[in-house]
Amino acid sequence: MGCLFAMANVWVTAGRSTIYYSLDGTVTAMDRRLEKHPGLDDVYLISINSRAWIQIDKGLFDQLHIGSQLTKERWSKQIEVEGQSSRLEYSSDLVGMVRALPLICAILIGYGFFVAKQSAFQQ
Repeated sequence: MGCLFAMANVWVTAGRSTIYYSLDGTVTAMDRRLEKHPGLDDVYLISINSRAWIQIDKGLFDQLHIGSQLTKERWSKQIEVEGQSSRLEYSSDLVGMVRALPLICAILIGYGFFVAKQSAFQQ
């Protein structure tokens, strides 16, 4: 179960890159929400065409302002902001998570086997 939660967290973190999204419209709202370590783990949100908020990476957030025109194809690493093309990258958070995920899952699975074995041994 822990591995599933970890994989879900990786997917959500990858989504912040906006690589998976198709974007076309005007930034109508922006918000930076401070977290436990301001400046390090803040949450960056935008609304396009007054629709639902989407969480994005800081690098993209810093390029935007209310009124920015965005154009991006789904699954593309290229985004146009005000007609200027930029390359999107996955965040260092995601890269670290992807590297750590196999180890975390191996530890969780190993611990599960250990607990199951101990439980069976005691009966």
